[in-house]
Amino acid sequence: MGVFWISLILNLFNGAHAYVSSQTTFSTGAYRDYAEKNQFLTTLDWQFSSLHIGGSEFYSDLGINNNLERGEWNLYPQQLHLTLPLFQAKVKVGRQVWSEALDYSLMDGIVLAVPIHHHLKFVSYAGGLTHLEQTNELITNEQVYGGTLKWSQEQFRLNVGQLARYQDNKSTSVGYAQALYSIPDFYQSLLLGEMRFNQSRGRSEKWTAMIETHPFEKLASSYTYLGTRPDLSMPTKQSIWYRLTSSSTQSAHQFNQSLQITKEHGLTLSLRRILFTSRTKEERGSKAELAWDWIVLDRRLDTHLTYLKSFGGEMVSLGLNGSQFMTTSWSINSGVEVSDFKKINGISTHAYELRTGLKKSWSRSFETQLSMEFERNHYYALDMRAMLYVSHFTY
Repeated sequence: MGVFWISLILNLFNGAHAYVSSQTTFSTGAYRDYAEKNQFLTTLDWQFSSLHIGGSEFYSDLGINNNLERGEWNLYPQQLHLTLPLFQAKVKVGRQVWSEALDYSLMDGIVLAVPIHHHLKFVSYAGGLTHLEQTNELITNEQVYGGTLKWSQEQFRLNVGQLARYQDNKSTSVGYAQALYSIPDFYQSLLLGEMRFNQSRGRSEKWTAMIETHPFEKLASSYTYLGTRPDLSMPTKQSIWYRLTSSSTQSAHQFNQSLQITKEHGLTLSLRRILFTSRTKEERGSKAELAWDWIVLDRRLDTHLTYLKSFGGEMVSLGLNGSQFMTTSWSINSGVEVSDFKKINGISTHAYELRTGLKKSWSRSFETQLSMEFERNHYYALDMRAMLYVSHFTY
């Protein structure tokens, strides 16, 4: 909370604000969990930002809600950071979004951006990471240290960096590069690459390439390789999927093709193939999705057809979503999805989901939304969730 007091002092002694904004959102709802128990969730979220004439910035995103897992109320500082000018450099301190390399986490730490040339700057960072693992376990004991060289000149951008992550006396070294070339309103290409070596789990790498002929066509392809080996120190209470993929070598290929047929119609094809070695044999998994969207003025309609096949079973899903402005202040959005799946454990059934929401803008700074969700599957004959959102904005 030290950042809060620094910002408070700054606000008291420097009353000149170039920009101040505030948003408060209150939401409440109810649902039933898998144990057939009724759960009630209430959340109050407050976002505040201020930009000072001197170049300093403050941003906070604080949430107060009842933690259903622990059965208690808590204050969650989702983001809370202060940015200060330091000669020609800028330093950001506090809880902030960290997105270097191909990772995305919250970091409690410091980021220093130092300009070297009018096209080149060096960004260094250090702190503790907070993120959610595939085991649904919140990780808060991991540290990261590193830096990135960033070059930006008209149509070309290049980022090259190196970082080290430490957790439970084990280290992971990561080298990464990102390159973007674009011609405004016509063409852009993007190449992302990352290679990391984990002290206990081996080498892994990720590569992504994208070509976009703006605004009509986009082609993207990615390759991921995880050369892992069993880590006996990992906890045993994990899902079967996590245990299989974290203790075996795997590779995945993904392909996406987007085509804007007309100004109103768009088509997207996505294919994904994963290969890995389980404890007994070579396994394969495939996913294919075809999506179509239609946008005309105040209406939007999109649909998708998904097919998934893996060692766990087979699934086909069809979804339809739409939104409509009924007046300048009222809007409605709805979605429906029907799935048919056959699982390896013998379960073969259909699943249905219906979502709908009604939104009302009472003024430029005040709006409400009521959302409801219904579903039917092999767990529930009928399940319902309802949420009410109340938002207030101040600029």
